[in-house]
Amino acid sequence: MDKYHLAQNLYILKAPEKSSVLGEPLADLELTSQFNISIVEIQRVRTRKSAFGQSQIVRQISPGPKTKIYTNDVMYVSGSPANIQTFADTYGLRLEGTAEKSDSAKRFDNLGVCEL
Repeated sequence: MDKYHLAQNLYILKAPEKSSVLGEPLADLELTSQFNISIVEIQRVRTRKSAFGQSQIVRQISPGPKTKIYTNDVMYVSGSPANIQTFADTYGLRLEGTAEKSDSAKRFDNLGVCEL
């Protein structure tokens, strides 16, 4: 992340229960044409109950055009601060932070980004 300065324009957005983006395919959101942003990864956290207690399962999703957003999904988004804020405001998403200023629970070390 540091070598390529990826943290400078990576933001964390979370989809709350009342977001208008829920259930919509990413292709319908016109992320690049309307907002000039890209969703790099989606993390979907689910809680599972068992006889031993509760555990959380984090699924890392590499988004495609048919990928849908669900409640509490965490999106790692690349783009300018103004464009990301406009996207968040348009769809009722919550801006959780940036890669440079994220807390330890939302570190970007686990983000699946590679150079091609």
